[in-house]
Amino acid sequence: MQIIFNGLCNGALIALLAMAFVVVYLPTKVFYIALAGIYVLGAYLTKQFLAWGLPWALAVGGALAAGIGVSLLCDLLNHRPLERKRSSMGAHMISSLGIYMIIVQIVALVWGNDPQVLKIGVGGVWRTCGLVMAHSQIAALFISLLLVAVFFSWLKFSDLGLRFRGLADNPVEMELLGYDTDKLRSLAFGISGFLGAAAGILNAYDLGFDPNIGLSAVMLAIVATIIGGRGTFIGPVVGGLLLGVIRSQVVWHASARWQDAITFFLLAVFLLCRPDGIVSGEKRLEANE
Repeated sequence: MQIIFNGLCNGALIALLAMAFVVVYLPTKVFYIALAGIYVLGAYLTKQFLAWGLPWALAVGGALAAGIGVSLLCDLLNHRPLERKRSSMGAHMISSLGIYMIIVQIVALVWGNDPQVLKIGVGGVWRTCGLVMAHSQIAALFISLLLVAVFFSWLKFSDLGLRFRGLADNPVEMELLGYDTDKLRSLAFGISGFLGAAAGILNAYDLGFDPNIGLSAVMLAIVATIIGGRGTFIGPVVGGLLLGVIRSQVVWHASARWQDAITFFLLAVFLLCRPDGIVSGEKRLEANE
């Protein structure tokens, strides 16, 4: 049970970041690597705001707001101009990777390359039914799943969520029907920035952080998206939780050095045997042509 709990805690963070990735990928088909920079930036800004004496609520809120702002700028200054020029998916991905590298270099110049932590000292633990649960793990699991639940509730029950699903399903038809797809696109990047920064803060509170953790975290999120099903919003959540449990099992039964090898072996198996992932949504007509 302890292994499964640890895996669910790690998987919830992977699922949250995978959700942040797919929120942009589904409506825009942008391979949003710059999300890795926002993931890192959220943790460093939270620590900086705390160092300035702000309470936790304001520090975290400021970092989340910055994540939203940076993500919107990524779309406004990079992806939207590329979209107007009808650039390829590869151009979007390479430029997004370049933005990530710029953010990481700025972070390293301002705060240095040394590993840092958000919490001071050893955190408390809660013991029940043979489980040892750190307070930071409980917070990461609860908040991650809460944010995912809030997003799906908004997606299912709100009019704006319905329009957002329409954009993800068929952006061309949404534009022909007269909806403002530019605003919906900005909404996608804003939500992604919020979720990405939140995932970075939760991970930093639990495990610590450094400027280079973002890219590996986003790679795990992308693997979770492909395994779970990149054609749906729920697929990345399923893939993230599954991936977290599997990686914890690998650490327990073998070694942490095998985690990445097993992760990408699993990715290869799914790409060969089930490329649509565990949860395969229906593709729109033009996607099948």
